[in-house]
Amino acid sequence: MFKKNDDHNTVCIVVCPNDGTIHLAFDRHLDPLHYRVSRKGVANNAETITWEASLFGPITSELEKGRSLKGVTYPWVWQTPEGGLQINYRQHQRQNNRWGRMNFWLADYDAETGTWKHRELPWVAGTVPRVFMDRNDNAYLIFGATKGPDIPMKMHSLDYNCTIAAASAKSNWTDWRVVHVEDGTFFSDVLGDPYRWKQEGVLSVILQDSPKEIAAPSALRILDSSVGTD
Repeated sequence: MFKKNDDHNTVCIVVCPNDGTIHLAFDRHLDPLHYRVSRKGVANNAETITWEASLFGPITSELEKGRSLKGVTYPWVWQTPEGGLQINYRQHQRQNNRWGRMNFWLADYDAETGTWKHRELPWVAGTVPRVFMDRNDNAYLIFGATKGPDIPMKMHSLDYNCTIAAASAKSNWTDWRVVHVEDGTFFSDVLGDPYRWKQEGVLSVILQDSPKEIAAPSALRILDSSVGTD
């Protein structure tokens, strides 16, 4: 039964093809990371194993050993074309009833060693990020970025820009860079149209203008971007 109106505390589940581990991230909105991972090979033998809690390690706030993660929201894990994993999340902490600075982090999972390695994406963060991969496995990240590092907690108007960042498969997705910023006063999550991306190669982004007051109607906008596939 739901007891709160906060939909941030959702569960993220992903399988690593290279080692058959199952990764879980759950129950976090400005909270310590809640993460646990299964033994290797579990996902590859789903029909023969006995499913029980002992297949998974303990719940932890660490990806890298000794580095506890706090103030985490939107952990999102996806498979790389090479069969590994990447996780992206936003990290910040409230200060004096203000959001404070928010940053995105990216970490890579090494199936051979079973370890994660972090790197910070050098942008001020905002809404939940969405990842799109083109036919050459280059990655594009779309998200709403706050315009300042110290944002008042006004949920009806957080004053986002729409940001598109990219990383190449050639670099093993390490050369992240901002390729476009759509200046505006946008609200809520930035959404992408996966159908147009798959069928037309157009990164079609759906944006909502911030309302002038809580629950007031506001315009929806479509931003179509043509991106390179080299």
